[in-house]
Amino acid sequence: MIPTRVQAALDVMAEGVLLLDQQEHIVLANAAFAERLGQSPAKLLGVKASELAWKRPDDTGESEPFPWVKTIRESEASVGTALRVQLDSDDERIFAVNSSPVLDGWGHSKGAIVTFDDVTELQRKSTALEEALARHEKSQDEIRRRNEELQVLAKRDPLTGVANRRAFIEWLEREFAAARREGQTLCCLMADIDHFKRINDTH
Repeated sequence: MIPTRVQAALDVMAEGVLLLDQQEHIVLANAAFAERLGQSPAKLLGVKASELAWKRPDDTGESEPFPWVKTIRESEASVGTALRVQLDSDDERIFAVNSSPVLDGWGHSKGAIVTFDDVTELQRKSTALEEALARHEKSQDEIRRRNEELQVLAKRDPLTGVANRRAFIEWLEREFAAARREGQTLCCLMADIDHFKRINDTH
């Protein structure tokens, strides 16, 4: 039997708290934990903690034992395990779970005390931020691609794909600057094709 003053002290905590026996049965649930699950503390008494509607964040099932199970078996604390619990309202809560062993006078495990920090809103905001960053990155990639296309269009004849006057001037300026910097001679050969308009119109 849990003293009333202990229950009252735990009920004022913002974190959810469970006190479990050696078989994982709930012997105490504070108001914060029960409220998160839409239950009353009294209805949770005697329920096996592992049988609540827990889900792993990555939906890998129960390949790893729940943190309180390991704590009870090995008398070791566990910190920061992420767990989700499915609610009847098709909603879910996400918790960061810590558990510590409850030991008798000889150091043997008699159960565990488990705390549940509700990080649902933090996780949702983090997910929303990741999605927004992904959209932003995709948008930036699209803008970069469009700019590259515009650069090509600005320097190429759209009909033939041949470099135009702007491309020639840019290339000439780069080569002229390089020749001056390196003290090299720059030569430019120009050719003229007679009646080129006729060729252009025909081909």
